[in-house]
Amino acid sequence: AVRAEQAREKLEKSRELSEKAVEGGTRTVRAIHKGIAAIPFGILEAIPTTKHTTKIVRKVHDVTADGVYDSISIINKVLHRSIKAATAPVGVTQVKIESTQATLSEEIPEAEFTEIESIENKNFGPVNSATEEFIDDEEKDKQ
Repeated sequence: AVRAEQAREKLEKSRELSEKAVEGGTRTVRAIHKGIAAIPFGILEAIPTTKHTTKIVRKVHDVTADGVYDSISIINKVLHRSIKAATAPVGVTQVKIESTQATLSEEIPEAEFTEIESIENKNFGPVNSATEEFIDDEEKDKQ
């Protein structure tokens, strides 16, 4: 019985360590990804002819990337809570596992989905036939 308890404690420590490692790694990669992605978006947003389209693409990129990183975090938590529940000593109250759907809807605001839908349904307007780029409002005013 003592040996089984020691093995369970060792497993619990390993579970905690791996959960923290995945969460920390995900947070680090997310921050690096966001920093690297900001470079070309910043450059393209500084160019008047690509500014409008780049802002839309950047928003879609950011929402998508955040969704991926949030999903990794959620799956990590659910997985480790499941392991904790499965390895709890007999007679100990099991850990409640939140549904992934509920957690996802709590972590991604409804406004984000609305904004993506409006981007998908947006009429981007006329295209400059010489450059095949969208003509933004500022450029249209100059014509």
